[in-house]
Amino acid sequence: MKQYYIILLSCLWLLSACVSKPGPSLSSFHTKEIDCAGKDAFGKESYYVTLTDNNKKEAAYKAQERALYVMLFEGYLDNQGQCTQKPILGGANRYEKNKSFFEDFFKKKKSYRKYTVVEQLNIGSAQYKQGEKQQTYRFKVTVDRQKLEQKLSKKKLK
Repeated sequence: MKQYYIILLSCLWLLSACVSKPGPSLSSFHTKEIDCAGKDAFGKESYYVTLTDNNKKEAAYKAQERALYVMLFEGYLDNQGQCTQKPILGGANRYEKNKSFFEDFFKKKKSYRKYTVVEQLNIGSAQYKQGEKQQTYRFKVTVDRQKLEQKLSKKKLK
C-alpha cells in the first residue's frame, strides 16, 4: 500500500511538471507605443500602434488619434532613417493656438477618420486592472498625409 502511494505521488509530481506555462505576451515584443511601418509613393504613411484598452473599437479610434497626433505635432524619428518625418505642424503650442479646430477634428466631429485607415493585426494577452479586463491590441494605421496637408492648408493652419 505504501508503494502504491509513492508511485501515485511521483506520477502526480511528473504530471505537474509537464504543465505548459503561458508564453510571452504581445506587449513584451513591442516596447514602443508607435513604430513606423513605411511610406508609399502616394503620400500615405503607415504606423504600427500598440495600446491597451478594454474595448476593441475604442482602441482602434485611439490608435488612429495617436498616429495622427504623431504626424501632426511630434514627427517620427527612425533609427534607420527610412521613416523619419518632420511634424506637419511644427512649432510650439500649435495645438493650443488652434484648439477649437483640433477639438472638432479629434473629438466632436471626428473628421480625422477621413484621413486614416486602420487594420487590426493581432491581440495580445489580457490583463486585469482594477477588476476590469484590459486587452493589448496592435493596429496598422495608414494616414493619407497629402490629403491631410491639403485640408490644413485650406484652413490656413499650415
